[in-house]
Amino acid sequence: EISHNANDMMTAGRIDQFPGDITKQGELLHRGSVFCKVPCMDRRSLFSKSKPTARLEPAHIFLFQQAVIVCYYRVRITEIGNRDEYRYWHKFLINKMQVRDIARGGNEMEFELHDTIDNVKKESTTSNQNLTITTNTMEEKRDWVTQINKEIRGLESLKGDLCNPRKTSVIQN
Repeated sequence: EISHNANDMMTAGRIDQFPGDITKQGELLHRGSVFCKVPCMDRRSLFSKSKPTARLEPAHIFLFQQAVIVCYYRVRITEIGNRDEYRYWHKFLINKMQVRDIARGGNEMEFELHDTIDNVKKESTTSNQNLTITTNTMEEKRDWVTQINKEIRGLESLKGDLCNPRKTSVIQN
């Protein structure tokens, strides 16, 4: 377990172009490969009207206690074997994000990650404030949605406890 966590953190440390210190995102809770829907223009011919479509971009998600980091993902073939490469795409702060477990117009293996209004940062490489994530299985989707929502709820609960501490009285005789 410990060596597995250490390997996962070493992998997270290899994210290219990540703004800041990856170790300050809290404990790495889960990671995995997925696909992100990326808008593109379908150009069948020069003379037809282009209509917006979406392509699936290989991606990798890192779920930390404080953030969900989405990276572009590719496997580079080298002389010594295959090497996974991760390039920073977007950072969703746990305390400023929402998960929608059914993507608009999507299929059952998709979910959406949304920034709340005040989390749009210039350091993100995407202007979108939400991403549609596609998994390979329903179980994978449920796992991601459950784990991310668990972190969001945990942080909201902590915030509520800190803002409204329960009054306890200590009666001494």
